[in-house]
Amino acid sequence: MPKGKFIKINDISLHYLDWVNSNATPMVLLHGLCGHAHYWDFFARSVASEYRILALDQRGHGDSGWTKSYGPKEYVLDFEAFSDNLGLDKFLLIGHSMGGINAIIYAARHPDLVSALVIVDIGPDPVSRMTLSGIR
Repeated sequence: MPKGKFIKINDISLHYLDWVNSNATPMVLLHGLCGHAHYWDFFARSVASEYRILALDQRGHGDSGWTKSYGPKEYVLDFEAFSDNLGLDKFLLIGHSMGGINAIIYAARHPDLVSALVIVDIGPDPVSRMTLSGIR
């Protein structure tokens, strides 16, 4: 069973689920636009014995706080602060749909921290959306 936790990032309370496996390699899961951290429950249960699973409720989703601005730039800045605060290093990053776009941008900005990147079901032309985000 995961532990629900909160962290204050960029003046927003972000919620995440932690399938605590302290000595295991971290795996971070980013949900899609209509999702939340529990989107990953079934998958996380199947790999939690091998990895420390962290599933983030991105801003405005699940139990995380709401704000005035949303977009790849804000999501990635939140995730940068989240990963810094948790001291994540050499972790697997999996993103679904919108979370896939955010994961691609993060990995491009921090290739030294991401040991593997898995993208699930992103729409066509993600490069245009990344360029439009202004944080390429």
